[in-house]
Amino acid sequence: MSKEEKENKKGKKGCTSVFLAIILIFFVIILIVLAIVVSHPDDFKKSSSIASEEPVKIIFDATKYAGMSPKQVKAELGEPERKDTWNYEQSNGTYKMTDYDYYITADDDAKTKLYLTFEFYNKKLARIQLFADDNGKISYTGDTYNIFKMFGIEKTNDDISWLTWVDGVQPSMRDMTQKVINVSDDIPCVYIYNLDYDSHTFDTVYFTYDRTPFPDDF
Repeated sequence: MSKEEKENKKGKKGCTSVFLAIILIFFVIILIVLAIVVSHPDDFKKSSSIASEEPVKIIFDATKYAGMSPKQVKAELGEPERKDTWNYEQSNGTYKMTDYDYYITADDDAKTKLYLTFEFYNKKLARIQLFADDNGKISYTGDTYNIFKMFGIEKTNDDISWLTWVDGVQPSMRDMTQKVINVSDDIPCVYIYNLDYDSHTFDTVYFTYDRTPFPDDF
């Protein structure tokens, strides 16, 4: 055998050894992964379900009250904790408003306490103010559009607009107020107060049903 043939044979042996080493390493990695999956199956189930979001739970259905009179709201929620009649000053005039206040328990697993003010104009619901009771926070998951779903609102308008609004001052990305217009046909304007994108929380929401006494909101 010539010197050149010996070197070629030695080179082939070296390539074969490298190839076998790679196969062995790959096989060991597979065994390690399988061992982890077998010992921690629940972790892999959780991670695989992250992409498929769970349905958003409705904590208060704001859409069902659209167009209701004070009498209809009382039939739904009972006698209010407080009643008040007052004059609301706006840029185009004064509007006589009637408020009904309620404390309710949200329809969620956490049983969040909510404080509601129903504002009526001309014996028809014009706006609901919703507060997390006891200075608490309301949590949401996923995209901010899920906040609407938490209150039974499905976006019906394509020209929905998100406007950052805190007394005309551009706030930071934390604890901001979002004014959202053209949300749906029943609820054209929604204010989301103290919206924190980091912790996925907010504490107050205004649902506007009737534009008439709130012309400055649009």
